[in-house]
Amino acid sequence: MEICTLWADSKWYRCGVIAAALYATLRLLIHFVSLEWAVSLSDLAIYLLAAERAVAHQPLYLVSELATASSFQYAPVIAALFVPLLSLPEITVSILFSLFHVLIYILLIWRWDVILHRCGFAAERRTLWALLPLTLVYEVFWSDIGYLNVYILMPLLATLLLEAILEQKWMRATVWLSIILPIKPFWAFPILLPALFRRWKFLAAMVAAALAVYLATILLTCSLFSVDYGLQEYVAYFQFINQMSSAFAWRTLNAGLLLGYNHSLKQTFVYFLGASPFTLGLVTALKTLLLLPLAWTLFKLWRRPPGSVLPRVLDLFFALYLGIFIWLDVVWEVALALVLLAWLWPRLKRVEKWVAGLAVIPLSLMDIWRLLSYLAFGDSIMTERGDILIDPSAYAPLILLELAALYGLTLLALWREEKETHVEGQA
Repeated sequence: MEICTLWADSKWYRCGVIAAALYATLRLLIHFVSLEWAVSLSDLAIYLLAAERAVAHQPLYLVSELATASSFQYAPVIAALFVPLLSLPEITVSILFSLFHVLIYILLIWRWDVILHRCGFAAERRTLWALLPLTLVYEVFWSDIGYLNVYILMPLLATLLLEAILEQKWMRATVWLSIILPIKPFWAFPILLPALFRRWKFLAAMVAAALAVYLATILLTCSLFSVDYGLQEYVAYFQFINQMSSAFAWRTLNAGLLLGYNHSLKQTFVYFLGASPFTLGLVTALKTLLLLPLAWTLFKLWRRPPGSVLPRVLDLFFALYLGIFIWLDVVWEVALALVLLAWLWPRLKRVEKWVAGLAVIPLSLMDIWRLLSYLAFGDSIMTERGDILIDPSAYAPLILLELAALYGLTLLALWREEKETHVEGQA
């Protein structure tokens, strides 16, 4: 295995892995010790509250809760899935959910190792394992397990969907797509890949089957509660998703210096310029301009023979992923940043490596800074909204900068490969 080779070859690597493993162990202990009081502040509490509301036939979707980031944002069937957990003590559910997060994080790294190995990307696979110390202290994972959210689950599901598409297993792809759609539908972006390869039958079979499963989940929700309540909540869910952006509590300079942890383009511009119609229109125009190079690249690749597009499938996966996140109005993390760094690193030039490293590595280490800050100063550095007063990412859109840097480098990699292919074709 690559990790064994790296371990044998480098003393610094061994020291880094050991230090990161000790930190991860300490961090897990702190997480479980503080779980009993922290669970009430986690997203798990939102899921369990939604299950209680579903049992009582109460509305699941309250636009007013968006102001406190405590709204339930998933399809009604997800609330139904949490109903059996209501019979367990909350601390037990929290422990099980925490262990589940550890498991899916391990699975995420493992599946990318498998994908890179099967596709023959040895240098990228070696880089993935070279980043193991960062992986163990990765801020996105520790934030995810702290809030008991789905920041790691969704990248894993998208990765499994990608893997099924690569292997042309439409039934397996349907399973993962059917799980993604009721949770966060935008993570279904890998379904665009078969269209680029012109595998229309595969795409049609996968999408049709997933939509049939989605309809079945609606019927299941109706059977578990009542037809009227089930249909009412699904209508409310679709309306809620459509209203989320307009109803979100955007932060502005008038409310203080803290930008917060939503680092989307819209939030960043609204913070500095205010939530005026001009600002919102400017953001939409800017997002469109940023995505035009990707759209043009995808169009040119689509016009080529499918066989010439397949070697670029992972570049396309990451480009679509970053493009989706640039368009989103709420961006808390770029969960696949370390995997993407491993993918790009062997092909980057020296200056580009500096750009990638400066964009990704400081944010990856941010959990260490937050933990040390809290241990030193306690609750005095915490705001009511959960911001940390001495956290740089609470003041500057570091996630947006990371997203922009990786997006630009991924497009650059695609263009270079296209140019090399063109030169080889002329030769």
